[in-house]
Amino acid sequence: MAKTNIHLVVVGDFVHISGTNGQEMEYLSNHTLIVDNNGKIAFFGQGNINDLMQEYRFENQQILRMAQGQFMMPGLVDTRATGACYPIACTNMDKKAFDWMQNCALPSEAQCFDPTHVEKMMQILVRQMVNNGTTTACYLLSMHAEACITLANITSKIGQRSMIGKTSMDRNSPYFYFETSNQAYDSTLKLVRTLRSRMDPLLTPIIVPRLYQTTSEKLMQKFCQLSKDLGISIQMIMAQNVEEVKVIHDMFPNHQNYASLLDAASVLTSRTILAHCVHITDAEIQLLKDRNVGVSHCPNSNISIRSGLLDARKFLTHNVSVGLGTDIGAGYSTSILNAIRMAIATSRVISMEKVDDVNYKPISNAEAFWMATLGGAKVLGMDKNIGNFQAGKYFDALLVDCNAHNSAISIFDFDGLEEKFQRFLYAGDDRNIARVYVAGNNIKSN
Repeated sequence: MAKTNIHLVVVGDFVHISGTNGQEMEYLSNHTLIVDNNGKIAFFGQGNINDLMQEYRFENQQILRMAQGQFMMPGLVDTRATGACYPIACTNMDKKAFDWMQNCALPSEAQCFDPTHVEKMMQILVRQMVNNGTTTACYLLSMHAEACITLANITSKIGQRSMIGKTSMDRNSPYFYFETSNQAYDSTLKLVRTLRSRMDPLLTPIIVPRLYQTTSEKLMQKFCQLSKDLGISIQMIMAQNVEEVKVIHDMFPNHQNYASLLDAASVLTSRTILAHCVHITDAEIQLLKDRNVGVSHCPNSNISIRSGLLDARKFLTHNVSVGLGTDIGAGYSTSILNAIRMAIATSRVISMEKVDDVNYKPISNAEAFWMATLGGAKVLGMDKNIGNFQAGKYFDALLVDCNAHNSAISIFDFDGLEEKFQRFLYAGDDRNIARVYVAGNNIKSN
């Protein structure tokens, strides 16, 4: 048979959130998915394999037939991976948010001036995230542009889809970790141009002012204009803890609330990702919806350093796009599976406190899975290219094996596809992730 433009054919069971059914799960047995040489899905559905071979002109050796207990699901999306804090993950978990930021996070970020340190830490981190099923990650590093380039080299070599940005702050910063407004802007612009010049479809720059209280109005204005001119996303923290909200109120007493302050500064746009948003009002949530702002929900971090409990139900009720983040360092796990579980648990704890609200519902498995896949892709502005198995999107996916050696989960004869998926969602780990595909290529090292 003549050479074709088909890269891979996958036959078996699939689980995803369909674009047409919103947040409804689809459990699809005996389906075929065809990936072209560009890594995109050319066909997804049921059909006679011989007929499909004739139509798409692929050969039998290109077919991956899933075994019993295996299924495909979309790759996981991490909307906030604070890579510079990875070396301190799982330590200092007894500190609260403000103390942790000043005495743990900033000193850890300051170490990224050392390229050897960055290379060593990021090699471990990226590989660990890939093995845990993260096909796309939004990495926020330190204020060192060269460290971000080192990280970009690593993600590109491994094949992970990534957004990468340097953290900037030109006021209210410690003496050992500070840059001027011009330094912050110039180094950000240089990094954006460097990453874009690579023409790597898996690599996207992002602008990262840490907090409004640590970013001057002058610098924020320039960042917002840069975002608008180049169509680049901005990510920053908003209302992570009550101390932060009080600082904002004291600095800007004439503004109605935190969100209105950001809106007046032209921060709130469809290119903006706000991390945490734990302590905001319904009116502020509505403003985020009106401006099409995305939210990165980091439940492990919020609980670990006692920032608070984000009520994801409120955001979903307001139709705000929500993705999940590990917020590594403040959060102790690099796995979005952990973020799914903690998001569900957080929502259930909140529901138990609402004894007088009989209509309140915690988020469902499907909604948490949506946040980790298609919802996270939407927050990052990538939902037209990744997030589910819709034809025309890139094949970013996980091959899950419930029968993996030393698996932490057990499946039974009476389990259907839905039950297998649920067991993996709640108890599976990297041992159950047999392959990790990004744009049709398996990037997991076994």
